[in-house]
Amino acid sequence: MPFVQGDVFDKSFITPVPPCYAQPETLRPDLKSLPAMKSLTPLQGHVSAIHTSLFFHLFQKDEQVYAAKALASLLSPTPGSMIFGRHTSTGDGTSKDLPLAGDRTIYGFNVEDWKRLWNGEVFKEGNVHVEAELHPVVRSRLDADTLSRDSANGPRKALVWCVTRL
Repeated sequence: MPFVQGDVFDKSFITPVPPCYAQPETLRPDLKSLPAMKSLTPLQGHVSAIHTSLFFHLFQKDEQVYAAKALASLLSPTPGSMIFGRHTSTGDGTSKDLPLAGDRTIYGFNVEDWKRLWNGEVFKEGNVHVEAELHPVVRSRLDADTLSRDSANGPRKALVWCVTRL
């Protein structure tokens, strides 16, 4: 499997289009040709599984929505195709300063808002099943109490989720 490096916000890397609801008319490209193309756009509607981990929380809310829509455009309309992942969350759907983020604030979706984002805003409502739950962040190799805690808001959470096409 080739690795294709790119920027999810670069419109030449993933052309902004809505998700597919029928099989795409284009043929799935040969994956060996992707590095030469330097774009994931040819894969739109052809990908059966997408994993994102420790990705969404790096961005502000509008950027997270944009990235979700870009990734959703790649997903096959075949039932069972999925996007899944894990990222840091404040757990309550508000923007808060989190440790190690410098002076930046990041937006943390709560479980219900994350589900509504995917089932209604990214995909037409009723076309996906969204599972999401919060888990405590555990860091085994680092100082768990310091790095996994947002001192003003208690233990930091990880939002673990899966969006599956119906």
